[in-house]
Amino acid sequence: DRLVRSPALQGWNWDVVVGNPHGQADVSGTARPLLAANPLVEGFSSIAPASVPIRVDTLDVAAIGLDTLQGAVVPRFFDGREPQADDEIALGRTTLRRLGRHVGDVVGVGQGPSRRPLRIVGSALLSPASFNGSDTQTTMGSGAVLTIGGLRRFAPGAVPNQLLVRYAPGADTDEAFRTLQRDFGRTVLRPGPSPEVANLHGVNGLPLLLAALLVVLGVATLGHTLVTSTRRRRRDLAVLKTLGFVRRQISATLAWQA
Repeated sequence: DRLVRSPALQGWNWDVVVGNPHGQADVSGTARPLLAANPLVEGFSSIAPASVPIRVDTLDVAAIGLDTLQGAVVPRFFDGREPQADDEIALGRTTLRRLGRHVGDVVGVGQGPSRRPLRIVGSALLSPASFNGSDTQTTMGSGAVLTIGGLRRFAPGAVPNQLLVRYAPGADTDEAFRTLQRDFGRTVLRPGPSPEVANLHGVNGLPLLLAALLVVLGVATLGHTLVTSTRRRRRDLAVLKTLGFVRRQISATLAWQA
C-alpha cells in the first residue's frame, strides 16, 4: 500500500510530466518560459525517448535522453548521478545486474563498428512511464539514461517531447496542476503506477482471503477433532462422572484437549 501511494518509490521522482509522449514536436523551447514564469514550479527537465532500443554491450535497452533545465529534476539514483556529458550513461539496476556491470565501468553502446565507449555514472530507479515513446516494453529498474545529445548519437530522431516538472516546496498541488493545465491543456500527466505495481495492488487482498480461509479450515478441523474424540471417549468420560467429576470438570477436560 505504501508503494502504491508513493510515486517516488516507483521511479516518479517528480510531480507531473508535461507534453505528449507520442508527439514528435520539441516542446522544451515553448514550454521552458511558461514553466520558468510559474511560481508554483520549482524545477523541470526535458526528456527525449528513443523510439527503438539501443545496444548496450550485449543487451538491447530502452533509453531516454535527459537534460536538466532548471533545478535537478532527475530519476532517483541508488548510486552515482545523472549523465551530464555525452560520453556518460546511467542504467537501471536490473540492466546493470544483467550486464554484470557497476558504476564506474565502461560499456560499448551502438551497433557494429559504430560502438562508442560510455562510462556508467549512475544506478537509477527508472519508471516504465518514462519510456512511453519507446516501442520496447520496460519494467521497473531496466533502461538507460543519457543526455539528449548523447542519445542522438544512437537515435538521431529522438525529440524532447516531454518535461519532468517538480512543484515548488509548499505549493498547493491542485492549484499547481490547474495552472499547468491552463498553459498546456490535457498534456499534463500525473503519476501512474507501473504495471508491476498495478498487478501487485490488484492482488493485495489475497493474503487476507488466504488468512480467512485458513481460520475457517482451522476452526472446522478443531471442531471436527473435538467432536470425534469426545465420541470415542464417551465411556471414559462416563467413568469419570461416575467417580465424581462434575460438569465443570468435564468441560475443563475438553478445554485442555482443545
